[in-house]
Amino acid sequence: MLSRLLANTKISHKLLLALFFIGLVPPSSAVWLSYKVAKHALIEQANTNAETQVKQFAKQANLQLAHTEQVLSRILGIDEVHQFFAMSDDSFDTYQRLAIRAQIPQILNNFTYIPGLNDINLMREDGVLLHFGSHAKLGTVPPQIRNALLASARVRPGEASWIGGQSYSFSGSEALSESSMAVIMPFEQYNAKSLKNEVRGIILLNINAPLFFDFFSQVPVDIAIADQRMQFVFHHKTPLIGKSLEPPLQQLIAQQQSGTIEQHNERLMVEQIAINGDRWRLLLFQSEQALLASIERIFWLYLCAAVAGLAIIICAVRYFERYLVAPLTQVTEGLRQLHRENFTDTKPLQVKSRDEIGVLIQWFNRYLQEVQQRLMMEKSLRASESRYALATAASNDALFEWDFDTDEIYYSARCAKLFGIASQLANKSHWLDNISPTDRASIEQAIEQHLAGHTQVLNIEYGFVDPEGRPRRLHTRALAEFDQHSQAVRLAGSHTDITLSHQQEAQLQYDASHDYLTGLFNRQWLFQQMNELLSNKKTGACQPFAIALFDLDSFKVINDSLGHSLGDRLLQAVAERLSTELGEHAQLARLGGDEFVMLIELGNNLPERVQHIVKQLLESVAEPFNIRMNKVQTTASAGIVFSTSCDESCSQSPEDILRDADIALYQAKDAGKNCLVVFEAQMRQQLLESIELENQLAQAIANDQLTLHYQPIYELSGKRVIGCEALVRWIHPKLGFISPADFIPIAEKSSLILELGQWVYQTACQQLQRWDLDAQLPNLNMSINMSPKQFDDESFFTMVPQLLRRLSLDPARISLELTETAILEHTERNQKLLATIKQSGMRIYLDDFGTGYSSIAHLATTPIDAIKIDKTFVDKACIYERDNRLLVSILAMAKHLELDVVAEGIETPDQLNLLISNGCALGQGYLLARPMPADEFADLVRSQG
Repeated sequence: MLSRLLANTKISHKLLLALFFIGLVPPSSAVWLSYKVAKHALIEQANTNAETQVKQFAKQANLQLAHTEQVLSRILGIDEVHQFFAMSDDSFDTYQRLAIRAQIPQILNNFTYIPGLNDINLMREDGVLLHFGSHAKLGTVPPQIRNALLASARVRPGEASWIGGQSYSFSGSEALSESSMAVIMPFEQYNAKSLKNEVRGIILLNINAPLFFDFFSQVPVDIAIADQRMQFVFHHKTPLIGKSLEPPLQQLIAQQQSGTIEQHNERLMVEQIAINGDRWRLLLFQSEQALLASIERIFWLYLCAAVAGLAIIICAVRYFERYLVAPLTQVTEGLRQLHRENFTDTKPLQVKSRDEIGVLIQWFNRYLQEVQQRLMMEKSLRASESRYALATAASNDALFEWDFDTDEIYYSARCAKLFGIASQLANKSHWLDNISPTDRASIEQAIEQHLAGHTQVLNIEYGFVDPEGRPRRLHTRALAEFDQHSQAVRLAGSHTDITLSHQQEAQLQYDASHDYLTGLFNRQWLFQQMNELLSNKKTGACQPFAIALFDLDSFKVINDSLGHSLGDRLLQAVAERLSTELGEHAQLARLGGDEFVMLIELGNNLPERVQHIVKQLLESVAEPFNIRMNKVQTTASAGIVFSTSCDESCSQSPEDILRDADIALYQAKDAGKNCLVVFEAQMRQQLLESIELENQLAQAIANDQLTLHYQPIYELSGKRVIGCEALVRWIHPKLGFISPADFIPIAEKSSLILELGQWVYQTACQQLQRWDLDAQLPNLNMSINMSPKQFDDESFFTMVPQLLRRLSLDPARISLELTETAILEHTERNQKLLATIKQSGMRIYLDDFGTGYSSIAHLATTPIDAIKIDKTFVDKACIYERDNRLLVSILAMAKHLELDVVAEGIETPDQLNLLISNGCALGQGYLLARPMPADEFADLVRSQG
């Protein structure tokens, strides 16, 4: 099986296996075995050395502990110490007690040579303590600590008790130190009653563990001592003293065995021995990684060498494979391809050397070249034989050849089918007799011209009737062959059926000048016609004309509510109705959207006639449309431009004329829609002035040219100012005062009203805050007008509460004056926005009440706080009895609806008295006070006292 496997293996793979198993595996195995033996020997030697060292260190530690216990025993043998423990308040006179307490510190001073000793403490059974450290001190040990210490002393009667990781301070509280330890020796006295020794006191030494075992810091290994609580009494790393042993080390100590543990990603060899009467364990740590570092380094060096050797082997095998095996493989594959007769895909081999392999490849390439050349010759011959037949069959053209000697024409199969003949050899009548009569003479003349040598190529296009009687369009292209006498002997060429492309070209021409939706003419056609009329004027052939631009008034509402599909159908219906109404001298085009243009050459049509036609078209559009079971009602507006003066219009372009029509249309929209407006030159100037004023207004807002005046709002009965209405004023640096009636409508028609409204709101609220800081002014209310476009801007309702919170203003002092359209239009969105205003705490005033389409039913359900009666009602109330009764009714209605009423435009005493007598509480007008700057308004309020 192995021999079969090797037989199917590549030569390069066999060489790789041989080099690997012979040159790399034996030395690698020897090194691995040597590494394992050396590692085991090192660990055994280290364990033997550690066992010897730990015994020596245990001996030193036990000597140090025993020496300390001997010192304690000597202290217990001192008479003054016995007298101190036997002393009581009534056993000695005061003089004796003082003498003994004074002598003991002097005696204890002789025992301070213990390494790391912090202090010596003598504690009696009753808790009286004599402390000797940096100075002598007499005190009392708290009962809890005293009982704990006496209990520790009674555990081992007559013997010292060592407590690791703890010390005791008797300055009034217990203090623990992880780097200290304590040793307690009990003082016992025989009790005749109980017939046994009883503990009457203790001697306690506080010792610094690192200093006590200082001799361990001199050894080159890591030493630690653990007590019976499995805590470190001593460790070569001081922060670990007093810490608990990790579980693997605790388990090793419990088994009283030496071994190896994993600690902090490091393997440690641990040797242990009992000290301090088998109560403590002395531990010796050795890092296995450090111990084996030398042989590990040697092992990794060899491993790197082995990897390098393997890389060398692979490189050698790759070289062998590239320069010997690969060329042989390529030759073999090339011969296999030639055997399969795959001559085309076989490529010449690259000669990379001049050895035997290179010579073999050169001979292979020569043989391949000869085979491919023969193949190409055979292929070229076959292609030449089939090219004509293939071209004839695959071509979309009908080929023919006219032999003038026999006067017969050879037709290709496609050509014969085109002319409806069975034979491919026929006379010329099948072609020429079926040419359209209108083109026959010109075609025969073109053929004669070409046969006479006057044209290089016969290239003609003409109408043709096919065998089924259908009109078609043919394009013939042919070339004549002449003999040595310049006589035509043969005409060969092709017929191409271009009927479809001709139809497509006609359709493209139609689409280029017509609207795809309505079938009317489009903008391109309109501009072309207008250019022709204008160019005629330039040549002197004056042809006056008129342009009427139509726009549907409510198309966007219809489109949004009923859908774009129905909107498109409405545009088609409008186009059909307008086309039906127009006369033969007028043309209708669609510019796009819902805009239509009527172009009419005036001729005998006077401008009044044109206006009459446009009015009829507007009346026709106003009639209802029945579209998909829906009755759709709409109207249109129109702007008319007359081109009756050649001098005025010659310099104009179609764009200029349509612009003027658009200006007139805009005027018609402003006039109430469903009407027409004839363009006049001053309209263009008014538009330019409006645009200029709009630009200057934008600059005025940016350059702070605007200011606010404040018209006081009075409590009419007491003529006391309770607030004001903020009104914007524009002082132009060149034009001076510009009335709000001039620039507010312009701002309303553009987006400037949003920026202007935000500026007014911020300025008015900031002024109200400044008035609040004036102690002489009461809390005033501020009314601010709100544009319908602001009402549509939801960001305004976010900005308002934020500004009020920043200025610390009560929202209830701000009144927003909205028009009837914004308030009384009961859309879901409007009602939500009104609710948002109410929730913010601001008040809502219905401004100019009675000038719009106020609905009493809506007043009852709309969340408003007050209505402002327009000046027109106030003016007429004192003149006409009917208007008087209407004003009284409005005041009564507001009272029943619990709405405040503010009368605007009070200018006469009669108007004021009428309002007061009918219960109108608030009002403003020139009779009371004109709008004034902020400082004058403040002075006015202060003058009220």
